[in-house]
Amino acid sequence: MNCPYCGRIMKKGTLPNETHPYWVAEGESASKVRGMVPRNGVKLALEEKTLFYKKALAYYCDACKKVIASTM
Repeated sequence: MNCPYCGRIMKKGTLPNETHPYWVAEGESASKVRGMVPRNGVKLALEEKTLFYKKALAYYCDACKKVIASTM
């Protein structure tokens, strides 16, 4: 994947998490219950999932210091 900011090739990787990784808008509250994604949260697309461990697919640009992840 090419970086949308600078056009360079991004490194493929994952965002490991014990619960389902998600994004929440600034000013919104994260879930107080472990393992639950809040109603205002956006789930990240998972690359790997087990009972105790989840990984969201993400790409990283060394030059821009940006991470890009897909959502569900």
